[in-house]
Amino acid sequence: MAKRTKKSRRRSAGAGDPNGGLDLAAFYVAIGDAIATRGLTMSDAAAEARVDRNTISRMESMGRCPSADSFMKLLKWSGLDAKDFHYGD
Repeated sequence: MAKRTKKSRRRSAGAGDPNGGLDLAAFYVAIGDAIATRGLTMSDAAAEARVDRNTISRMESMGRCPSADSFMKLLKWSGLDAKDFHYGD
């Protein structure tokens, strides 16, 4: 049996969807709005949310999916609900 890599485990989580059923575009917009509403820089927002600044930068500029830990921290910081960013079943 072939050894599953970290990448293959991540991809199988959303039944073929690499984003695990998350509408990341909507999440990025909502986080950007939260940052702008609070008048913060990305660095300040990252510090408040306790995530690496590069996490927010990569999400915004490259459409990267944050880790589950960073996703949860950003949700908590922003007051957003994860259900608002789920699509599918």
